[in-house]
Amino acid sequence: MPGITGDNTMNQRIAESIRTQLLRLNSEFAHYIPSERQLPVISLHTFADPEYFPVGVKHRYTRKD
Repeated sequence: MPGITGDNTMNQRIAESIRTQLLRLNSEFAHYIPSERQLPVISLHTFADPEYFPVGVKHRYTRKD
């Protein structure tokens, strides 16, 4: 949203929420992914960040660096 910025605390809370739901919904994730690798890496960007959301092109919602 415009004017909202993320911080490490917010990123951590989102990652933990995603992991909790994956563990609840996906038994393969729960049993085959080592626990130290289950927490996703979350990176929030500012609204309409031109590097990640350029105008006039299909948006890239995920990026593997």
